Amino acid sequence: MDKSNSHFMIQIITEETFREHNGLDLTSLDDRTTVPPSELPRFRVAKRSRFLNFKFLVSRTLGYQPNKIRLWPLRERAEFALRPHSPVPEDDRALKMQTVYDRMTHKGPYIVFYLEVVGLAHEVQVVPTSEDKPRQMIFLKYFDPSTQKLAGIGHFYLPPMGMNTSSVLITLIKARMGFSDGTGVKLYEVCPLGSIEFS
Repeated sequence: MDKSNSHFMIQIITEETFREHNGLDLTSLDDRTTVPPSELPRFRVAKRSRFLNFKFLVSRTLGYQPNKIRLWPLRERAEFALRPHSPVPEDDRALKMQTVYDRMTHKGPYIVFYLEVVGLAHEVQVVPTSEDKPRQMIFLKYFDPSTQKLAGIGHFYLPPMGMNTSSVLITLIKARMGFSDGTGVKLYEVCPLGSIEFS
């Protein structure tokens, strides 16, 4: 990020761009060798502008009601993957984009947000959890062996990983995909250094 510049370049990952991306990650930001780069909505926003004004701009441009979306800045995790960390809090009406960048984002050439639509089917399928054990956002992709295609199917909220996580996920996946109870489902997790574990 050029500190002398007065604006941020911002990219938005949406449910639609996640579903269309046929790679293993949420999107393709820089890798132009293995899969085509994702066509993400882009915005140029003044660093001194208010976050809520930016959110209103995003919602108006992309056709959402402002109160029906949450914006999650992506941050780098230990395995070097960029993932949504936590939604930007909206209780401070004066919160500036510079503050969001300084406190919540990956320090790359642009800011990337995941746009979550509040009230989609995954909200109904949320697994209850206590307040002392926050839920985790899990992104899922479906590999169709007949077409050899990989596609995002959305995300779910789950309690912290536990012994029944796989069975809960399989139940949610079958409901989301319209699979019968007898349909077999195999789960894979994207792991550091490109390794894949079977669960």
